[in-house]
Amino acid sequence: MSKKNRKRGILEKFIFSFPIQLLAQYFKSHQLLLLSWVIILAFVTSSSGNVTGIPYLFLDPEYLHRVSFWSFFMCGISFGTLVVSFHITGYILHANKYRFIGLLKKPFSNFSVNNSVIPLFTLLTYLTCITVFQAHNEQNTFLNIVTYLSGFLVGITLIIALLYGYFRFTNKDIYEYITKKLNHKLKSIALSRFNIIDRLSMKKKRKVTSFFDLRLQIKYTDELYHFPNKKAITKVFDQNHLNSVILVVILIVFILLMGLGIDYKVFQLPAAASLMFLFSMVTMAIGALSYWAKEWLVAAFLVIYLFINFLFTSGTILDYHEAFGMNYDTTKAEYSIPQLKKMTSDSIVMRDKQEMLAILDRWKSKQESDRPTAVFVCVSGGGSRSALWAYSALTQIDQKMGHKLMDQTVMITGASGGMVGASFFRELAYRYSTQQIENPYDEKYADQIASDNLNPIIFNLVVNDLFLRNSEFEFEGKWYTKDRGFAFEQQLNQNTDFILDKKLSDYGLLEAKAQIPMILFGPSIMNDGRKLYVSAHNTSFMNTSHQNLVGVNETIIDAIDFQRMFEDQGAKDLKYTSALRMNASFPYVTPNISLPSAPPIKIMDAGVTDNFGLTDVARFVFAFKEWFAKNAGAIVIISIRDTKRVQVIEPQSYLSIFDKIANPISSVYNNLANFQDVNNEYKLEYMKSWYPNPIQNFVIEYDMYEDYKVVNTSKGVSTQDSTKAKRPSLNWHLTVKEKQSLQRNILSESNTKTIDSLVNRLQ
Repeated sequence: MSKKNRKRGILEKFIFSFPIQLLAQYFKSHQLLLLSWVIILAFVTSSSGNVTGIPYLFLDPEYLHRVSFWSFFMCGISFGTLVVSFHITGYILHANKYRFIGLLKKPFSNFSVNNSVIPLFTLLTYLTCITVFQAHNEQNTFLNIVTYLSGFLVGITLIIALLYGYFRFTNKDIYEYITKKLNHKLKSIALSRFNIIDRLSMKKKRKVTSFFDLRLQIKYTDELYHFPNKKAITKVFDQNHLNSVILVVILIVFILLMGLGIDYKVFQLPAAASLMFLFSMVTMAIGALSYWAKEWLVAAFLVIYLFINFLFTSGTILDYHEAFGMNYDTTKAEYSIPQLKKMTSDSIVMRDKQEMLAILDRWKSKQESDRPTAVFVCVSGGGSRSALWAYSALTQIDQKMGHKLMDQTVMITGASGGMVGASFFRELAYRYSTQQIENPYDEKYADQIASDNLNPIIFNLVVNDLFLRNSEFEFEGKWYTKDRGFAFEQQLNQNTDFILDKKLSDYGLLEAKAQIPMILFGPSIMNDGRKLYVSAHNTSFMNTSHQNLVGVNETIIDAIDFQRMFEDQGAKDLKYTSALRMNASFPYVTPNISLPSAPPIKIMDAGVTDNFGLTDVARFVFAFKEWFAKNAGAIVIISIRDTKRVQVIEPQSYLSIFDKIANPISSVYNNLANFQDVNNEYKLEYMKSWYPNPIQNFVIEYDMYEDYKVVNTSKGVSTQDSTKAKRPSLNWHLTVKEKQSLQRNILSESNTKTIDSLVNRLQ
């Protein structure tokens, strides 16, 4: 044989080998079955999901609030389950196309060996990414990394051994059929048998020249002894498929049972594990639907979609999330323009102003000067990143002021995670002032506010929110659903030793006495874009803005006083953590809250309208500009933000077709913070035009480029390529490296200079 013919023969053997033919079948006919593997690869390689922090769930999983052998062991079990699910589904869909499989001993096991190209590639990639991530981002030791990888591999090995043991003792092969050992009960199950006979008669024989046996040795199909009896092969496939369906049912029941065990820590699996269990169930569901529907697959998907959509639109499935503490069983608050006008009448606004002026007078009485500087703290949103940044910044300022920052602060406002960090610091400062704690700057508090809060949210989403939200809990005589919003609040309380586990009204009296600064939340209303001002006090004086249109002075109601709007629905009893959650409704992660109004008001993150809180400060000062002008010497705004105001202007390369389609929308989303910066600069200048005394804005910002240079300079590495600088992800999880970067950058030269200037200005 010529060299050319030998090469051609080798190539033909490779192309028509069973593993390659199976791989081609997935790309040709069942692309949906590849979806789970593509998603996992995208997550573990950090190619997708970075905004919500999903890659961290896979690369740094937590079980019982620790990253350990057991957390990776759980992930290994779920990954192994997905592998077996993929093999089961592939076997159901493809085995009947390759009749030689039915002639083998242990047909399912032999099929799985040859069906392992995709799972094996994903596994090797996953293990590599874990190693790199743990070494680089978590700065773990070699021993710890080996421990984690061992846990993952032991989990995979154990579950695969158990599941294949199940098939080993229940699945039959052709030889057992020939010897009359096949389970006679299967003869009464005709449906799947007829389906397979039909498929065997329809399908052409697929050309396969070789395959791997259980010893990973290459075998050739022409070596097999051929049985012409199609019914014999059909019996084997029939019984194997039945056992596969039983396993599908078991897995579905297991996921539903996990949802019932969310109150018990031992049942709270790592979120990545629950996601992979979900992928396993979806994989087998797609396979089952493809198998039975055949050419009606698209129609079957459409029917299922219409049915589920009907359950939502008919109210059978209620897709809403509650604010804990509020009363959803009483008469709903009226949400209409006439009602909004009624709540902003002159008498109501005047009454609310008088109450707030009394608080401002008490604040002034605590100050050492007759005309003290009024301090307003504005914090930006950004998940755990901004929570740790806000806490760290306030800590540095307060230390240099000798614990006086909170006494001089009138109000704290802002968005999302920044308000979590600021609220945490305010509570610590109050406890220090009342001698309940010794040191509000202890490093343990930074660790607490930076602790993971993403894992329980995603776990609850997978095992509870996507299926049946049956679990409930009681709070002050009212019952609420345990959704992922509950998981967020519960985990936040556990992380912070429950010091924020209070009602909104618990802070009302302390704020009224000016013992602590007021906190104002300003989440957005999805229904119409208005602001909802959530405070322990009435805020009707902030409900309106004024515009001059062709000489006509028009009053626009563009905000709502939460306390007055929901006075009869328990506004005073709102849990403080629910107020934080309303202000931090990150899409798909922390769910949008629905309030008890008619029509229901749905709440969206405060960062949508103003991620930095300056709008709220401007509006508050404007409402009391005469008082501040008379009683305050100046106004100082402390802007604590986890992004730089001036971004690097990068030249755009030639756009792809997809980029050209997505760019008009994505550019608006990506530049939302920049748009708000421009608008806030305008508002700040506008404030200076109508306020007679000085207004100063001290900006403390996280600079990833500056931190990148500091780290690399200390290592003697070039810092010219700033594109490698990476900002901590916007989510509820921080890596060790990200925590170090944030805490290091607050002590940077530029931030230290700003803080020193601020302290000198206030003293």
